[in-house]
Formats: sequence, structure tokens, C-alpha cells
Amino acid sequence: MFVPIKKKLIAMVALAIFAASGASAATVTSSAFAGGAAPGDPVCGSSPGSGQSSVPGSANAEYDSSGPGCNAVSSATAGEGYVSAISVAGGSGNGGRLSYATSRASATFTGSQLMFTPDEGYTDAILSDLYGDTIEITLFASFSGDTSADTTANTSVTTGSSGTIEASVRFGSALWQKAVSSAVVSDSGHITDSDTLAESISLSQNVNWGQGSTIIMGIGTRASVANVQSGAPAGAIANGSNTLSFNTNGPAFLLPEGFTVNAPELSIFDNVWVDPRITQPPIDDPDVVPLPAGLPLLLCALGTLGYFQRRSTS
Repeated sequence: MFVPIKKKLIAMVALAIFAASGASAATVTSSAFAGGAAPGDPVCGSSPGSGQSSVPGSANAEYDSSGPGCNAVSSATAGEGYVSAISVAGGSGNGGRLSYATSRASATFTGSQLMFTPDEGYTDAILSDLYGDTIEITLFASFSGDTSADTTANTSVTTGSSGTIEASVRFGSALWQKAVSSAVVSDSGHITDSDTLAESISLSQNVNWGQGSTIIMGIGTRASVANVQSGAPAGAIANGSNTLSFNTNGPAFLLPEGFTVNAPELSIFDNVWVDPRITQPPIDDPDVVPLPAGLPLLLCALGTLGYFQRRSTS
């Protein structure tokens, strides 16, 4: 979502005044992990090394490993109201040996002490008279992800590949969780499978508006290939880089009349989430199209998978 610079600056000035009034600030913790084989997983390369981080604000992790006839790549990011992850695995069975590869990634965002406060023209006393201590609030979020698996077998050896995404959102005691997966196994011939999911999420919760609320978003991806033979490549991708995040088109929450939410730590301005990964264009060049930060990663991953697919058709 693109938000004009002028509008964002006005919102930030208003939030500075809001913060100066002594209102409680939300807190954010983000964690990201990217790695290769876990115990029992197929291994690619000589090192199962990984990268990870867990910090306030945003976090990211990347992993890239290659070995004889195999490649495993993964990456994860988490930040103010979003999580994304992608895993890619491929094998070509070069050198007459069987190839194996696994990549994994996960990211978690936690926003706590999120306060719902009086909108303009309202006060705590007015809202208490209208609603008491408890109100129903609906969180809006969105998720998009896709998986694919491709394998070829030309002997009696059974070859397999799989890609899986698991995503979840928790708002208080309300929970949304979904999985997307593709898996193929072949002992003869070429087989492919794919799956995709794009979903608008709404979670309703009764909250004490005088106390802070907590929101947790999480995503995990895994891609794997096994028993890949020479001359019969296989590949898998679990693409969660399109993000699980707050709503990108409209309000972040459905609130009773008289309430709003301002949480710059979560990139929420007057109940609108502003994606912090989108680069704002210069003021004197309004025609510049914002570039999502995860696009280079996705292009790299798709290029890796395309390499093994091209080899399967050669």
C-alpha cells in the first residue's frame, strides 16, 4: 500500500504529540531464522549452518548452501506488523550420485501493550460511560503464499520433493492458522504439484481497552528434495515472501465509534497500517513506483528453481 508522504508526515507529527502526552507505547519483538537440514532431514553441502536474529524492531536471516548437484536457499524477515519467509531446494544428481537438499525459514512478530484510545472529540470518561471497560475489536490481516514441487525419476529409485508453508495470527485468545503444501513422489516419469492461498483474515476479541493487547504473527517454510538422480532434476519452493501482515487496504482494526489506535512502533497511524518495507518515492518524482523489499529475494529463489526445471527438460 502506498501512503503519500504528506499524509504520513502529518500522522507522525500527530503521534509525536500523542507520545508526549505520556500514553503507553506498544512494544515489538521480531525474530527470524533461516537454515538447512534439521536432524533427520536430507543434507545439501558440507555445512548445515544457519543464520538467525531476535531483536526489537525488524529482524532478518538468510541461508545459502550448495553441494554436489544440490542447492538450498532460505530467507526470513519480520518487523513492524509483518512476517515473510521463503525456502527453495533443488537437486540435479550430478556425478552419478543421488542428491539431497533441505531449506527452512521462520519468522515471528510480537506486538504487545497495544492501546486503543479515544478518538478526536472523545475522552476516557465519555467512552467509559458509553461502553464500560470492555469492547469488541476485530483485527484485519492478510496472507498470501504458494508452494510447488517438481520431480523426475528415470530408474527404479523413488525421487521426492515437497514445499510447505505454515502461517498463524493470534489476537488475544482468537487464533487463525493455515497451511499450504505441495508434495510429489515418483519412481518413473515427471510429476509436478502446486498450491496457493490468498486470504483476508479477521479475528474478533473482547478486550479491556484500558489495558494493552498482544498480537503475534508467525510463518514457517520448508522445501526439500531427496534421491535426485543424475539427468532427472527435482526442485521445490515454499514462497511465503508475499507476506503475512496487517491489512494493507483499509483500517487495521474494526473499532467501536470513538476509538482509534496509534502505534508507531507497529507502523500503525490513526488505525491505518503503513508497510514499513515500501520505499517512499522522492517528493519531486511522484511517478516512481515503490519497490517491495522482498522482491530481489523472490527473483533469486525463482531463478534457482528455474535452473533445475530447465535441466529437467534438457
